[in-house]
Amino acid sequence: MKRIKTRALTASAAGAAMLLTGCAGGAPAPESAPGAPTSISIPVFPIADFAPVWVAIEQGYFEENLLDVALEPAPPTSAQSAALIASGEFQFGVSSVINVAQGQSQGIELVVVAGSTDTDGPDDQYLGTIVREDGPENLAELARSGNVIGVNGVGNVTDILTRNAMAESGGDVDAPDYQNVPYPQGAELVLNGSVTSSTLIEPFLTTALQAGGVRAIGFPGASVTEGSPNLSFVTSRDYAETNAQTVEAFRTSIASAIEWINDPANEEALLETLVENTGVPESALAAGALPSYSMDMVAAVVEEYLQIFETYGGLDAMPESVSDLFADGALG
Repeated sequence: MKRIKTRALTASAAGAAMLLTGCAGGAPAPESAPGAPTSISIPVFPIADFAPVWVAIEQGYFEENLLDVALEPAPPTSAQSAALIASGEFQFGVSSVINVAQGQSQGIELVVVAGSTDTDGPDDQYLGTIVREDGPENLAELARSGNVIGVNGVGNVTDILTRNAMAESGGDVDAPDYQNVPYPQGAELVLNGSVTSSTLIEPFLTTALQAGGVRAIGFPGASVTEGSPNLSFVTSRDYAETNAQTVEAFRTSIASAIEWINDPANEEALLETLVENTGVPESALAAGALPSYSMDMVAAVVEEYLQIFETYGGLDAMPESVSDLFADGALG
C-alpha cells in the first residue's frame, strides 16, 4: 500500500467533488456556550478521502475539541450537497478548490477550511487511465482524432488532469472526443469498445486491472505539482466568519486525524476503517493506492493548479487572490 505522508482531490475523486451551482447562503447558527459541545453535520460519501472524518470520530479527536458530529448520507448530486453547505444545512463538507473558485465567481461563497487529500507528485497513482490490451500504448497515442476518452464529468477534475497529462506527453488534447463515464462503468465501456479509454479513481482502478483485459497507460495526477489539493474540507464563508472557534476546532481535529493516518503503525487500523465505511474489500484497498493525506496547502502550488484548470476549460477565470478561497488559517 502506498504510504501517505504529512505535508490531500476522485477522483480525484472525483465523483464526490462538489459542482457549485445556484445556491443561496443562509444565516449560520451561533456557536455554543463556552465549554459546551458544538453540533455540526457533514454529508459523507463512501470514498477514502473521508478517512480523516471517520478517524477523528473513532479516535475521539472531535470529542476532545468539543464537537458533536453527525454524519449524514450525501444527497444524490454534488450540487445539492454544495447548496446545503452554502445554506448552512450542513456545516462542513468536502469539495475541490477548483469548484470553490468556480462557485465564488458565481456568487456562491464557500471557503476551504482544511486539507484532506492532495496529489503525490510523480509517484501519484490514485487516478489511472485504462485502455484495452490492444489499445493505445501511451497517453500521446491516446490524444488522437477518433479516440473517445471517458471521464467522470467533462470539465471536472478527472477530465482536466487527463488533458494535462496528455499534453505533457506531447499529445493533442483537442483531437479526441470526451464523454461522461461514471467510474463504476469505466472498465466495462472500455472493454466493449464504447470508449477508447477511461480514467478511474481507486478502488475502481485496481478492481479493473485485477479483472483483466485492460491496462493502465498513465496516471494523470502525476502530471501536477506534488501537494496540489485534490479534495479539501469546506464551509460557507458566513459560517467561517461567525463561528471561528468551531472552524478552528474542526481544523485541529482533522489535523490530528491526518497525523494518525500518516503513522505507519496505524496502517492496518486505517484499512479496517476504510473497509467499514466504504464497503470496499480489504484486498482491493491493500492492492491499490490510497490518497495522499495532508493539511498543508501552499498558495503558489494552489495557483499553479488553478491555472491548469483555466487552461483546459475547467475554470472560467482565476480568482483575484488565491487567499480569497480559504478561511483564515487554512492556507500555508
